Amino acid sequence: MRPDTDWLFLPPEVEALVPTLFAELTAPGPDPVDLDSEQERVETLVLTGDATEWRSYLRACVARLEQSPPHGDDQAAFDTLVAILGDQFLLARAVVDLDSADEDASRRLARLG
Repeated sequence: MRPDTDWLFLPPEVEALVPTLFAELTAPGPDPVDLDSEQERVETLVLTGDATEWRSYLRACVARLEQSPPHGDDQAAFDTLVAILGDQFLLARAVVDLDSADEDASRRLARLG
């Protein structure tokens, strides 16, 4: 494996599920996530991004979760997002060096769970 592409071997749950879950979680709010745009954003990261951009996206997802607490039936989507992102931070340690911003986002995410 090459260090600049090792991160691509992380489980694909972010690509497969995160856009849909964010769209579901934010739908009742004033600033809903556009599913197509979010899917395109993640696909672009996978196809042309790098580990730094991926980690930045994960940190941004944590910030979005902090701003979108679950409402009623949204708890399952929220919990699933927390679990997926937590797994990404945990597994990323095996293929990239996490920096202090990543560690901070991981701690904040753990508090959300």
